[in-house]
Amino acid sequence: MQRIKELIKMTGNPTIFFFSIIKSFYWNFRIFGLKRALSTPILFHYRTKIKVPKGSIKVFYGKRVYYGFDGSAWISRVPQTSLVITSGILEFKGKALIGQSPNIRIDSGGKVIFGDGIFINKNFRLKIVSEFYLGNNALIASNISIRDDDGHEINGKQEVMPIKIDEHCWIGDDVLILKGTKLGKGCVVGARSVVTQSISRSFLPTYDVIGGNPAKIIKEIACWKAW
Repeated sequence: MQRIKELIKMTGNPTIFFFSIIKSFYWNFRIFGLKRALSTPILFHYRTKIKVPKGSIKVFYGKRVYYGFDGSAWISRVPQTSLVITSGILEFKGKALIGQSPNIRIDSGGKVIFGDGIFINKNFRLKIVSEFYLGNNALIASNISIRDDDGHEINGKQEVMPIKIDEHCWIGDDVLILKGTKLGKGCVVGARSVVTQSISRSFLPTYDVIGGNPAKIIKEIACWKAW
């Protein structure tokens, strides 16, 4: 009963809860099999477009992922919500809350790993064909776009480079993170920044405030606290 109350609170109302539970059980069954589906390791919002093969998602036992729920009330959500894995792996190391209208796509055998204690606000967009890592207790604001490829060929080739965001990083609103980016522990990325591999080409920033287009180190900090 306590778990049901928790889920109803997360979904916002009993109707959304009802339809989301039905869809979630169906897809948890397809992904994990009947035994794990009964515990619903991933709760999907019922509006989510899902296309994932069996066994392509991993969730640690005893943990739950919320996909497409919650987020800051003053931020409008985009209408699309999807999770598409044509080829690859999506792994959750612990609890994760991914806010309304996420769009995640993994192609070409890509691998995405989310650490424990992840919070992502509304309108999160992630496209990966190589590797993406998001460390424990990361805080991701709204309208974030992350991709590890060029999208189209340039001079006959397309460059692909993994992205790594270490634990306890805070990414501000409307940030674009591009291929090859590596952010060290505790970094803060200012709103509307464009983060490229140049920020971490020769070193890995740790506890730095980063901002601009392209993003540069603004100052060092000792720590930051969400609330």
